[in-house]
Amino acid sequence: MVLGNLIAIIQTRIKRMLAYLSIRQIGYVIIEIIVGDSNDGYASMITYMMFYMSMNLGTFARLYFFILIGLLARVVSINYYLKLIKLLLTGRNQELTLHLRNYRRSLRLNNSIKLSMIVCVIASTNLGISMNPIISIAQDSLF
Repeated sequence: MVLGNLIAIIQTRIKRMLAYLSIRQIGYVIIEIIVGDSNDGYASMITYMMFYMSMNLGTFARLYFFILIGLLARVVSINYYLKLIKLLLTGRNQELTLHLRNYRRSLRLNNSIKLSMIVCVIASTNLGISMNPIISIAQDSLF
């Protein structure tokens, strides 16, 4: 998790940066496996894998070492997100490659993009509302 963040900072290509961000996400899944007890740990691992946005620090209650690692990894990740935002907003970031600068262009939203965004918002909202049944299904399927 920390290694993925540190390597992502020095990346100049979006595809590589996203690959190292995936390594970071697997670190969070591994924490869920480590802290897993008979029911709650593995169920929360499945829930995290299905719904990244629903995870919060409460999952690691009383495991202060893992909370600290997670917080430090999040602070480090702010660096490359801000670098990307700076490029997209100003176009003046000289550290990033020309290939990355080519992505800075105005987007025209057509109907298919609008429709897919609406579907994603509705799906995310429904999954967030129905989280308790999904957690109980995950617990029942494992144990």
